[in-house]
Amino acid sequence: MSENLLESNEFLDFFSSKWSEAYWIASMLSNVSDGILSDEGVQRMLHNKNERFDMILLEAGHLDALYGFADHFNATLMGLSCVIPTWNVDLLAGNPAPSVYEPIMPREYNFDTSLMSRFSNWIYITEEKLLSYLVFRPVQQKLFNKYFRHSSKKLSELRAQFSVILINNHFSMGRVRANVPNIIEVAGIHLSEPPEPCDKDLRRFLDEAENGVIYFSLGMDVLIKFLPKSIQKLLLESFTRLKQRVVVRSDVSSIPNKSGNIYVISQAPQREILEHPNVRLFITHGGMLSVMEAIYSGVPMLGIPFFFDQFGNLHRVQLAGMAIVLDNNALSVDILTSSIRELIENPKYALRAKEMSLNFRDRPMSPLDTAVWWTEYALRNQDISHIRLNEDEFPFVQYYGLESLISWGLRFGFVIGSLFLLGFRIYQKGFNRQRQVLKTDQNIVIYARNKKSDLQLRKKWVVHSEPFDNTSQLTSEQRNERSKSLNMRLGNTCLALGLCLCFSVFLPLEFVRAASILAVFPYRLEHLFHVVRPLMKALTVRGHNITMITPMGMLEDIDGVRHIRVPMLNTHMQATVEKDQFLDFFADKWSEGSLVATVFHNISYAILSNDAVQKMLKDSSQHFDLVLLEAGHMDALYGLAEFYNATLMGFCSVRINWNVDDLAGNPAPSILEPISPMGFSRDNSFLGRLHNWIYISEERMVEYLVIRPSQKLILKQFFGYSAQQLEELRSRISLFLINNHFSMGRVRANVPNIIEIAGIHLSEPPEPCEKDLQQFLDEAKNGVIYISMGNELIGKYLPENLQQTLLQSISQLRQRIVLRTGATTNQTGNIYRISHAPQRMILSHPNVRLFVTNGGQLSMIEAIDSGVPMLGLPFFFDQFSNMHRMQLAGTAKVLDLKSLNADLLTSTIRELIENPKYAQRAKAKARQFRDRPTSPLDTAVWWTEYALRHPDVTHTRLNQDEIPIMRYYRMDSILSLGLRFGIVTLSVIWIITWISYKLFTRIGRKPEKKEIVLVHIKTPIKGSPIS
Repeated sequence: MSENLLESNEFLDFFSSKWSEAYWIASMLSNVSDGILSDEGVQRMLHNKNERFDMILLEAGHLDALYGFADHFNATLMGLSCVIPTWNVDLLAGNPAPSVYEPIMPREYNFDTSLMSRFSNWIYITEEKLLSYLVFRPVQQKLFNKYFRHSSKKLSELRAQFSVILINNHFSMGRVRANVPNIIEVAGIHLSEPPEPCDKDLRRFLDEAENGVIYFSLGMDVLIKFLPKSIQKLLLESFTRLKQRVVVRSDVSSIPNKSGNIYVISQAPQREILEHPNVRLFITHGGMLSVMEAIYSGVPMLGIPFFFDQFGNLHRVQLAGMAIVLDNNALSVDILTSSIRELIENPKYALRAKEMSLNFRDRPMSPLDTAVWWTEYALRNQDISHIRLNEDEFPFVQYYGLESLISWGLRFGFVIGSLFLLGFRIYQKGFNRQRQVLKTDQNIVIYARNKKSDLQLRKKWVVHSEPFDNTSQLTSEQRNERSKSLNMRLGNTCLALGLCLCFSVFLPLEFVRAASILAVFPYRLEHLFHVVRPLMKALTVRGHNITMITPMGMLEDIDGVRHIRVPMLNTHMQATVEKDQFLDFFADKWSEGSLVATVFHNISYAILSNDAVQKMLKDSSQHFDLVLLEAGHMDALYGLAEFYNATLMGFCSVRINWNVDDLAGNPAPSILEPISPMGFSRDNSFLGRLHNWIYISEERMVEYLVIRPSQKLILKQFFGYSAQQLEELRSRISLFLINNHFSMGRVRANVPNIIEIAGIHLSEPPEPCEKDLQQFLDEAKNGVIYISMGNELIGKYLPENLQQTLLQSISQLRQRIVLRTGATTNQTGNIYRISHAPQRMILSHPNVRLFVTNGGQLSMIEAIDSGVPMLGLPFFFDQFSNMHRMQLAGTAKVLDLKSLNADLLTSTIRELIENPKYAQRAKAKARQFRDRPTSPLDTAVWWTEYALRHPDVTHTRLNQDEIPIMRYYRMDSILSLGLRFGIVTLSVIWIITWISYKLFTRIGRKPEKKEIVLVHIKTPIKGSPIS
């Protein structure tokens, strides 16, 4: 069927318009689906009750009817996208935040970022979506109803059942996108098979090419068949002008075979040709596999796209600097020849092609191994809730943080509407004033007015002692009166516009050489140091030279690491947390912002002013290849990367937030989370989302107005860099290692330079239990409850009544209790008090039934890894969101400290222990957390060395200059809707007000007679009949 369509003479006519193109594709896909489902062998398989499948793997496209296989066999549904990922693939994967909203058929898609082009693209993609809903899906729905009429699920439900989708893409190809965890990039998987060898004649032709070889191929024969004779002729003429040899793949072309420097072959071993060292250029139509093989081989390209994904494929490599793209409609011999010479003679294209080849090959796992691992992962994890974004929990508007943009659109629409009405009213008043002069007859002026005040005013204006001329201008007093009124109105409007604008603003595969790495981790918190310590040890073992800047007395030194201890970090931090008013700082956002700004200002200043650090900076022989630091608000420390001309890399020990996403160039997190979520609302109601938008907007204002200015001052003081340079440094961070994993209940769309390594601290062996504690755990017939509220800081501020409530509650339980407190170790009845608990060993003990925790990040990770249910009593910082995620995942319950009592605590503990669903869900969560292709430590080490191998980070970061945030979020339509809604709403309000005013004024007053004022001018005009 497909071959008949491709070989028909009317094939190209289908691409004359979007609708005819859609009709052709819908017909072809309908024939494909129907051909498969109506096949006798397939029908026998469907009717065989003994037939069973664990997985259905199919092309993720518009073959929706085939999704019925998954429901029929009760199998896991998995997708494979052989071409470019599009909005339809993202929709199937539950990924509402692709890095660029690309169409399915980008034949007329504009790739520049002008306003008109984005508007054109929005129309184009909207039309494409309409075609999908009106043309493609109805056809597939009919086939689904025909062959799977007894299906227990609707077709729309099956579309949301994809577990994993393997996509034929890799970020190094120039298409950086934010992917949710179930979208796996496997571009180059076909390169795992050995290439087809060249025959003897072709090999000799390539080997003897002293001036190099150009390889020409337009892919499948159908392109050659429909290639106009004029283009074939100019190609031949252009090739004869070149000194390079040309290999042409064609079996229907009129180009003569083996004439001079041209070698024509029908079935070319393309990969073997491209990998030949004498090949200088690849002239291609831009098919996905052809582009991929050219990137892999490091060969520059000259692109001549015709249809489908070819335009997008070539546009990306052109932006990457390894290709030139020509329009086949404006092709000429001169243009073609000059472009070929430019690509061959200018060395920048070959250098960029080799660099992209290194980036493409540089991966922690081969594409084939990656595909196999994730296929088996889908088989192991049939419950896909932990890997897909829960769109019911995070609605579209909240996902994108659109409340601010929609609000901005509404305010913008209101301002535009106000200006429009103001201009209309000014024009109307001026027009009415001209009409009010009903008659101007020589020296008589007649006014028609309803208000006496107006009449008196007009009398004062029109009485003159000189002859009146109807061409005379308004008096200066009248002009001043009008100007004053107009200026007042314009001033109010400008003020409103200014306020709105203000609110909107605030709103290579080679072995890595031994590198010198500067790591800055200034927090005097033991658990944060546990996260980074394994990475420092592993990098030291790998032969890298590590220098760490840390507080004084922060655990033990790491062997092989040069430590710079900064005593003032201890002094400032200790003075801050030991204040009696410490908790008062969290009363409101601005007090909290002031505290945070003070803390981070002191940290940055203490580090950069330290004598040892200053000595290091002044040592001209000192050099660092990489600066690794905690991602926080210490922007002044980014100056170290510029000072040493080193790669800048971030590390996030706690949960990720909007500030980290900003630094990583990831404008589309799965949910816009605040930095300090103490007052963050967790419900998805409109008021809850409005509250969160205000909360995060306030947090951003604190960042821009309080925290960042203090860092800019320090940066200028120690490095002399300007505020503009700081913004450039913020965009230079190559990649981020974040202490998160999607199985923890925080599914997010990450760009390639955000690497999840949660559990890295678990790579170190756990601290063993003492003999008495081990015996206490082993002999617990009814199980053990472990209670720990984190570090001593929280214990200090833990209310006395809460401690009594805990003791009163646990005394009613039959389980043994291990209680971590600041007191000395002792045992009383069923309670074992311990000052320093080996938490990981306790949680991994088979008798432990429950973990009562404050919800700290590492405590939560250790409980997940051990498969232990949790009772959360969050206190501050990230504890609220951590426990909220676990409660949503079904492994925990969360209680409010303010309303806590012994009965509520006891009943909740019993529910968590006695109801088996919590333990079962915790064990399942542990399996999901541990199920990874590489360990967190190996992942962290590999990506750290990747950052060392690739100082240029442009291929891992989303280019926001190329893809503006409006286009990224597809906001053209939303802002347009907001603008229209604002104008319409304002117009309706104005009309209702105007009608109401007219009705009430007519009902509430008697009609007045119009007064006619005759003003007689003393000096008559000559010729007047009155005179």
